[in-house]
Parts: sequence; C-alpha cells; structure tokens
Amino acid sequence: MFVIQTKQDLDVLKKANVINQKYMEVVEKQFMNLYKNLGEEGILLNEFSLTDEGEIILLEIGDNLRNLSVIGLDPTGGLLEVIPEFINEIEIEESILYEVIIAYNNQFAITLYVPAAIVDKEIMEWIEEYK
Repeated sequence: MFVIQTKQDLDVLKKANVINQKYMEVVEKQFMNLYKNLGEEGILLNEFSLTDEGEIILLEIGDNLRNLSVIGLDPTGGLLEVIPEFINEIEIEESILYEVIIAYNNQFAITLYVPAAIVDKEIMEWIEEYK
C-alpha cells in the first residue's frame, strides 16, 4: 500500500519506479485535480497536502481488501462494508485499475486505486454493484 498526501510523496514513488508509468500518470492527474479543486488560493503545489481532505491510496498485491483498518475502514469487512461515492474502471495497457472514491464525511474522502489483479470474486461483485 502506498499513501500519497503530497507532491513529494508522488516524486518519491515515481523515482522508485515501482509503479507502472501509465498508472503513475493516472495518479498524478488525480493529485493535480485535487490540488486545483481543494488547494487554497495561493498555495504552492509543493506546499499542498491531502492530509485533511483525504489521501490517495494505491493498493497492491498482498494488501488485505477485507481489513483496511489502517485507512479507517472496518477491520472485518474492509471495502465490503462501505458504499463508495464513485467507482471508475480504468484500462491501462492490458490491465484494469479501479478508482474508488470513499467519503468519510463532507470534508474527507479518499481515492483508492485497486488493481484488478488483487480483486477476488466477492470484491468484484461489490465493484459491479456500485460501478
């Protein structure tokens, strides 16, 4: 799991080269959209943080989609226990990435990126229900 709150987080992840370039482009675009929509007037990109608005979280192989308590979701149900605001299916080369927006309240919402490779049948049914 990778948590992105700042431009510096994006830069470190990009430099580490652990995420597909096209996937990184999707994440960077979302970060920039959030900066434009949530950033206070006059705040520089390098000073902007998603800490108070809701971070971008990249899930990966090995992450337990049923226990995402580390990001505030139910420890016994994870994704299955929430009703997302939005799910978008993104094709990247020959794979699928799900963009899931979960609002905790009117002021805080996270953006989760879930590769189809880590989605089982039950999670896929959840995605299809809310997509």
